[in-house]
Amino acid sequence: MGAPDPTPKPTKTPDVSDTTTPDASTSPTAENPESTPSRTPLNDIDNHWAKNYINSLYNNHIINGYPGGDFKPDNHVTRAEVCTMIHRTQG
Repeated sequence: MGAPDPTPKPTKTPDVSDTTTPDASTSPTAENPESTPSRTPLNDIDNHWAKNYINSLYNNHIINGYPGGDFKPDNHVTRAEVCTMIHRTQG
């Protein structure tokens, strides 16, 4: 018996092109933060680079912020917060 060939054989690359047309939506989304109104009760994001994304997630009820009206945009996100956000995106 010979040794197995250590050279991996290439596999066919799957076709991942999406040919579907997305439905038109008037509600703001995280993918389209420019359509998001800039009014939220979060009082510490006015000059943050991610303000439009934060507003979009807030308006879509994915995030809430902290008591007192702060969002703390430069804090690290905990595993529990990530799990909560994922759960909220699933309805």
